[in-house]
Amino acid sequence: VNYNSASNGCTECVINKLLSATYETKRSIKNIPSTTTVILGNSFISWSYELSAIYLESEDLVLLQFNDKGTLSNNVEEVTRRYNSLIGFIEGSSDSIWSLDSNCNLVVFNSNMQIKFERFYGVHFSIGENFIYKLPPHIRETWRLRVERAMNGERFSAVDNLIYLDNQQYIDFSFAPIYQNEYVVGVSCLAKDITGLRRSEFEIKKNVAIALSQIENSHDFMWSIDLNFNVVLINSLMKQSFNLIFGTEL
Repeated sequence: VNYNSASNGCTECVINKLLSATYETKRSIKNIPSTTTVILGNSFISWSYELSAIYLESEDLVLLQFNDKGTLSNNVEEVTRRYNSLIGFIEGSSDSIWSLDSNCNLVVFNSNMQIKFERFYGVHFSIGENFIYKLPPHIRETWRLRVERAMNGERFSAVDNLIYLDNQQYIDFSFAPIYQNEYVVGVSCLAKDITGLRRSEFEIKKNVAIALSQIENSHDFMWSIDLNFNVVLINSLMKQSFNLIFGTEL
């Protein structure tokens, strides 16, 4: 059986299950409904078909037959309208958004994604190109493993520290599997610039470190407690004095 696994990732699972069940039980299984999706130009068009599997006892083989119903499940104009609305939505986002099919080929991406990858990695993408192969060699394995995790059904994120014009930028990459008929057929990706947030976190940590240093170097007894009278903060002078007076440590 020959088919395009890039556009029919879920079909592969349906065929394998059908063939296995037919061969193991040595009987015919007919009219198994299934749906797949194919990309034609800029439109997502889905159609319905029937699968029939017949076990040929004399040859010990399974004959698989596709019966195309020939009826589009969506009106082309309506699908095109929805597709254009989706493109408008992701294009208007300040984040970088893109998606990959089961072969890691680019299905859709917005201009922010193009700008970011040109800026950090010097690559220019086109629809249908293999995302992994277009990346510089030194980061391909990292990205291949990330896409593979999402293809295995995992949702996760990873933060990269990237350099642009001698400035550090922190990008939070999120990955999620794309499901169709309970099977993973691709990966959706989103990249958010969190440089401002990270710098704020670093600034807070620096201020806390300065405050702790001032408390520790103070010649006064300093400590704080919460509403349950638990010690939250205490300097060395207070801790040593408390131990000398009361014979116990805080």
